[in-house]
Amino acid sequence: MNIRQSKRALSGQLRGPVAAMGFNESEPLLFLRFPAGNIQQDLVFTPREKLPGVFAFGAGVGIRFAEVEAIIGAGADDQFKSTVGMPIHLLREDKSYFEWEFLAEEDLQEVVRSVVENVELYAIPFLNRFSHLPSVRQTLESHSPRDHFVLSPESRVVVLAGILCVMEGHDSAIQLLNSELTKRAGRPAKYRTELRLLKTKIERLRTQSQHEGVSS
Repeated sequence: MNIRQSKRALSGQLRGPVAAMGFNESEPLLFLRFPAGNIQQDLVFTPREKLPGVFAFGAGVGIRFAEVEAIIGAGADDQFKSTVGMPIHLLREDKSYFEWEFLAEEDLQEVVRSVVENVELYAIPFLNRFSHLPSVRQTLESHSPRDHFVLSPESRVVVLAGILCVMEGHDSAIQLLNSELTKRAGRPAKYRTELRLLKTKIERLRTQSQHEGVSS
């Protein structure tokens, strides 16, 4: 079995069990479900050849808010990108890195049982808790970086600004970005570029909204 065959075998074994939870395979080893409105929930699996003939994979869970991504996203290339997400191993109590391993397709039945158990115990509660913007906002506003999913400090601000834009309007998002840019004054440009670009975009959206209001 090579890596391509391992991916095909894993996909085939996972498809049925995750379909029972409402997920459909959108791309190889990317499973999506849409519980309400413009919310996308995803499970993604990432096989690799750990050793010759030994395949290992981890899993991640994510949530995409279409309204937020319309503000912060890069466009059509990001159509399935999660707004927030976590590797499943970080949702487990011990948070230690973990992968499932298999040698042949015959091993996958037992492996998939463990995957499904972990999805039910850790991924589904995560999806249930964070498929609501107020919950994500509250977590991102925490002072502890451990609460910020696996986002970098700058990406955390970007997502939070997008949420504020949706929940409260352009001014709240711009206020946050101005504050965070001030905190990063004097630091290398890489810590400010993403925030500055988003601020410019939201200012443009605000101007468009104002013009549309006048026109109507």
